[in-house]
Amino acid sequence: MDANQGPASYATTQGETVYFHQELHTMRRSLAAVSILAWAFICSESAWAQNSLEKNRKHYFPPERVSVLPVVFTPKGEKAPRKELDGIVLRHLKWTQRRYGELLGTTFEIEDKIRRVRGKKTLNEYRERDGNAVLDFAAELLQEFGYNRFNCPHVFLIVVANSKDDWPIGVGSVLNGGYNTGGGATMMSTDVFTKKPNTQSTLEHELGHTFGLPHVDAYGIEMTGNNPSLMSYNQAHWTRGFEPSLQPAAMIPEDIRALALNDRLIPNLEFSSTKDVPDGYKLFWTPIPLAPIKMEGQPDYTIEVKSNAGSAFNSKVESCVVGYFRQSPGPDIYFDAGSMWHSEPVAENVTLDLTFPFPVELTKIRLYSGHSGQYHPVKAFSVSASTETGDQKPLANHEMASFDGEVTFASTESQHWHLELTPGESKAIVLRGLRFYSGTTEVFPPQLCLVE
Repeated sequence: MDANQGPASYATTQGETVYFHQELHTMRRSLAAVSILAWAFICSESAWAQNSLEKNRKHYFPPERVSVLPVVFTPKGEKAPRKELDGIVLRHLKWTQRRYGELLGTTFEIEDKIRRVRGKKTLNEYRERDGNAVLDFAAELLQEFGYNRFNCPHVFLIVVANSKDDWPIGVGSVLNGGYNTGGGATMMSTDVFTKKPNTQSTLEHELGHTFGLPHVDAYGIEMTGNNPSLMSYNQAHWTRGFEPSLQPAAMIPEDIRALALNDRLIPNLEFSSTKDVPDGYKLFWTPIPLAPIKMEGQPDYTIEVKSNAGSAFNSKVESCVVGYFRQSPGPDIYFDAGSMWHSEPVAENVTLDLTFPFPVELTKIRLYSGHSGQYHPVKAFSVSASTETGDQKPLANHEMASFDGEVTFASTESQHWHLELTPGESKAIVLRGLRFYSGTTEVFPPQLCLVE
């Protein structure tokens, strides 16, 4: 036997030597090629499906998930900070992530890689805007990363390079306001991360704002008192470098209730009025949403609404879109002029003309009407959309079986939408909210949604 053939040959009983190594090798190569082709096909199919999914995601679709993205932001003319800063920022951010997890049983996701971005303006130009500089930073980062206010999947932790002093002070905002509407932004200085002792407690507080949390004084609680909330100014919570406080900040029931509304950022968090509210604690009657911000180059987070009916009891028709949507089941009388719209009586139907910032493709509109389970419901409503020629295209109508209902229709794109709402005997209606869907995706979600 040829030594080069080795174990790849054997002798038959007829004494013939059969060499099968090449055939076996050829077979293996063929199988491997088939496997590679199959895997390539699967991958291409998966990629096609993913690309198709991404293609079908409109630029105004909110993100499915939101994560915290740390950014070292160097204004024009400033020297970029040393790379050691990245590790310090990530260490504090991961500590904050763990701390939220300890307090809530679940926590937010972070992007482990620091992004470094050069600003378009000088430090002094940003400084002239003071606290509003966070709006400029956020607008630049949206452009830098190819997002807009509607689809941004990140809360930006913006560490501003400043070798001169501790500006900017911490400021945190929600891009679209409220809870579960998308991304956010907070700004802090490099000075805070390299020289200040209470970096960690400050970061926990400012990220709380970007998640939608207001200061505790929104609930009538003293900011400088001995309050346990990380959204207070209790100096007993201050950390020292990477040393925790002897009295670490916690979350009061109002904080937990609010964060439970932000499922895109902190998933699987549920608020329990029995588990999360201590005996004898007086829970504030409602979550308090933060307002949306205005950014250069970005449309406002709003839908223009006009009606043929006047507004009663100091209510505003704008409340019924991207606002605060509440339940009002009764039997107690509950009408909130700050979040519900009460029309004046009309002779026939109440009309609403909705103008989005740009054309949107919708397939469903859900309506919440009446208050206290008995007053001023909508009995029926119809939907039409403006065409390119300016005509109204009727889409669907719906007879309301209860105070709340929805109408579905073929996928239609328009910037201008018209609703006809039929009142009951009072000839007036109360609207607690309108929600808009493109397929299964809710677009322009409300800033506070306490309805199903």
